[in-house]
Amino acid sequence: MPLSAPRVVPSAEIQSPSITGTIGSVRKSISLFLVCLMAPVMLFAQTKLSPNQILDATSQKIYSAKGIHATFATTVHQGTSSEHVLDGTFDILATKYLIQTTAACTWFNGKELWNHIIGSDEVTLVTPTPEEIISSSPLAFLNIYQKGYNLVSKNVTINGKKAWEITMRAQDKKLEPSIVIVNVNQSTFEPMKLRVRHNGDWTQIDIKTYKVGVNFSPDHVNFPAKDYPKCEVIDMR
Repeated sequence: MPLSAPRVVPSAEIQSPSITGTIGSVRKSISLFLVCLMAPVMLFAQTKLSPNQILDATSQKIYSAKGIHATFATTVHQGTSSEHVLDGTFDILATKYLIQTTAACTWFNGKELWNHIIGSDEVTLVTPTPEEIISSSPLAFLNIYQKGYNLVSKNVTINGKKAWEITMRAQDKKLEPSIVIVNVNQSTFEPMKLRVRHNGDWTQIDIKTYKVGVNFSPDHVNFPAKDYPKCEVIDMR
C-alpha cells in the first residue's frame, strides 16, 4: 500500500478482530502515504505534470531531504459511518523510517524492522523479506503504482489551496488496494491527503504538519531498547 499483509505488521497481534482489520488497513495506508511526500523543486518551472512525473519525483525528494517529520490523523470510512482511528507521526531518513501512532510504533533501519504494540510487553524483530519491504517501505508505492494501476490527475482546491488530485485505479478488479487518491499542494509540493480503498472500505490520512530538513541521528530509526526496559524482544530473524 502487491499489498498483501506482511507477517511483521504489528496490528496482527491485536486480539480484537475488528480492531485488527481496521488498524491493519490504516497501517498499510500509512506506508503508502509515506512515499507520496514531495516532488523536486525543479518541477515548479513546469506548468503541466503527468501523474507519473509527480509520483516518480517523490523518491528523489526523499533522498535529497536531510530528514522529514510529519504529523497525521487517520479516519476509516465503512459504509456510511466514519471513525477517527489513529493520530501519529512519521520520520523519514532516506529509505529508513520511524512511525509512531496511538496504537503502535515501527522502526526500520534499512535492514531490521521492529514492531511494538502500545501497552504490550513484546517487540517483534525481523529481517524483512523483499516482499515485506515492498509492503512496508516508504518507497514501496513507487513500485506498486508502476505495476497494475491506471493513473489520472486533475486540479482541485482543498481548504483554499490549489492541489493536484491523482487517482490510481487497479487494472485488475482483484488487486488491493483497488483505488488510491493522493492530493499534493501545487505551490509547495507538500502532501495534503491520501485516500485508500481496500476491501470496500476507505481509509483517509490527513497531513497536519510537515517539516523537511530535520537532522535525525542514525540511531533514530533503531529500536531504543533502553526506553522499553520491560519489553521482551521476540527475535524472528
